[in-house]
Amino acid sequence: MKRDSNRFGWRGAADSIRRFSHWNKHAQQWRYVKAPLRPCAEDIALIERALAENFPTETTLDALMLGVTPELAANSWMPALNLVAVDNTLAMIQSVWPENDAHRTVLCGNWLQLPLHDACMNLAMIDGGLPAISFPDAHQKLAMELHRVLKPGGLFIARIFARPGNTESVDDVLIAAHDRQIGNFHIFKWRLAMALQDGNANRGVRVDDVWRSVDKHFGQPARLAELTGWPINEISTIDAYRGSQASYHFPSIGEMVDALEDAFQCVDEKRGTYELAERCPILVFRRREGQ
Repeated sequence: MKRDSNRFGWRGAADSIRRFSHWNKHAQQWRYVKAPLRPCAEDIALIERALAENFPTETTLDALMLGVTPELAANSWMPALNLVAVDNTLAMIQSVWPENDAHRTVLCGNWLQLPLHDACMNLAMIDGGLPAISFPDAHQKLAMELHRVLKPGGLFIARIFARPGNTESVDDVLIAAHDRQIGNFHIFKWRLAMALQDGNANRGVRVDDVWRSVDKHFGQPARLAELTGWPINEISTIDAYRGSQASYHFPSIGEMVDALEDAFQCVDEKRGTYELAERCPILVFRRREGQ
């Protein structure tokens, strides 16, 4: 079966290619990135439940995926998805995307200027990618762009990384790491990043500052590995942050819902039971009509 390349109105795959060194480095070490930065089986099951609850009679959906999360791309969804993924970093596409097939295609493009027709998708999904865009401006622009490409009644399902109501201090995170109370390095990294942000999602946190904090307190990865028992190759993924000009933004759940409210109504919230799941909720948004 040959996919109709004009169905969704996309332009050439070379459009809007942006070569960020930060994401190029991530692509090289993606195999060492673990949950909760990547979705686990419990997250996939919760998304499947949301699809079943909101599309009970559909057999096939046209779906947009922001990013190239392989766990989403390779899953056998019910209802079935005709999936179009959009990512702006060619290295990530080349490193982690499964092969294109009759029901799965990837494009290199800009989320804020999606190369798609109006009202062509039933569903949009993203797993954890929202911290990489500014808050709230880019979040609001993305919401309006998703509103444009979704059909009436369409859903936007997003697993987000949300700042907790009571932000912990950097010292709290460091003590927990020393005491081996944190399950893996990626949980530690996210807790540290949120603590460094200190409640201001608009400002966010420079990822280089996260690297500097780890380097200041622990030095070489071998020392942190000895203290915590975490694998060195997972700890070394922090090197992608070194010298990067990128910032991550961690709004609260309420701030996220408010940022998207002009285009979407939040109709459900699901979350898993794994460590840090309370900060990794899956929000289900429905496209507002009459916008």
